Amino acid sequence: PFQYLGTDVESLEQRQFFTNLKGWGLALGPIIFGAAVVFKREKMKRDDIVAYNGLLISISLFALGGLIALTIDGSDTRVPAHYHGVIGGVTMCYMTLGLMAIVDNGWLDAGGKWLKRQVKIYGAGQGLFVVGMFIGGVLGLARKTYGQAQVLDTVEKIFSMGVMGIGGLLAITGGGLFVTLMTIGLIRGFKKSGNTQAPV
Repeated sequence: PFQYLGTDVESLEQRQFFTNLKGWGLALGPIIFGAAVVFKREKMKRDDIVAYNGLLISISLFALGGLIALTIDGSDTRVPAHYHGVIGGVTMCYMTLGLMAIVDNGWLDAGGKWLKRQVKIYGAGQGLFVVGMFIGGVLGLARKTYGQAQVLDTVEKIFSMGVMGIGGLLAITGGGLFVTLMTIGLIRGFKKSGNTQAPV
């Protein structure tokens, strides 16, 4: 609140203060939460490997996106690498919660091989997607630029976009697998409930 006493609310200094606060201050909460989860991870690993992997991958993606944010100094592909990492981590968290809800209701087998693979496939894909964009940004590839305008004139730039493409394909595969598993689980649950009409 003391910032309001020292500068005018419409001043550039005020805006810069809150930009810096967002850039550095928002990291504190996730770091504290992530550390607490890591300390408790061993019990979770013994109890439920899918939930453990999903949470660990979620935190890792979120942290990767956060670290990339600290390197941004322009409008290159590090910007989308940052938010795809952070949002990908949040998405992984909700995917895992959704799958665990279906498993806890007895509609999917907790030991199913595709259930275990889904979080790994999506997590690996999203991670590669983000890393590819980050490398491209470091090499100077502009964001929101496509085709010939992107100027992939070096092997390194082509490699970075190749990594991003492979990661994107894996992430889409993991997302499709999530939809498939959820659909199967919901159909089983609907049949077990004995309802003859679709739920409202």
